[in-house]
Amino acid sequence: MSATKPPYTRNFIKHYAVFAASVAIILYLLITVVGLDLSGSILRGAVIGGAIGAMIVPFQWFAQSYRDAEGQRSTGGEAWKFSFTWAALAMLVHIVVAVALFVIGWRIPGILPQEQVQMIGVLIAVALFFQVPIFRLFIWSAFSGIEARERRARGG
Repeated sequence: MSATKPPYTRNFIKHYAVFAASVAIILYLLITVVGLDLSGSILRGAVIGGAIGAMIVPFQWFAQSYRDAEGQRSTGGEAWKFSFTWAALAMLVHIVVAVALFVIGWRIPGILPQEQVQMIGVLIAVALFFQVPIFRLFIWSAFSGIEARERRARGG
């Protein structure tokens, strides 16, 4: 089965988009409606950690479905293909979410709108550079987690 073809890529990006939109909506509501102030580093770190934690779930779903269908973890080459393909698709998801938030008028407090656009552009470019190896790490981690659960279930 071709590694980066559906259903893996289609299912992954569908799950990833749902989680990315959910995280954005939750952050929007917390900051805009509830008035959450992210000026404290501990709270800001907790929010970032929670967002990253939520974004790991689609990798876990992928690893489990791949393992169920293929009977093994993906090879290193396949995992890198997934990482490259998914990082590019995830960037599109992030751009859509960022544009949607900008269109509805949400601005990051303390940053001018023109600076926010520049900041988003830089973040997307930097994220694409780092996202491929991070996605590869998440794939490895998801498969390792499944294998550890299987060992525990067998009592070993």
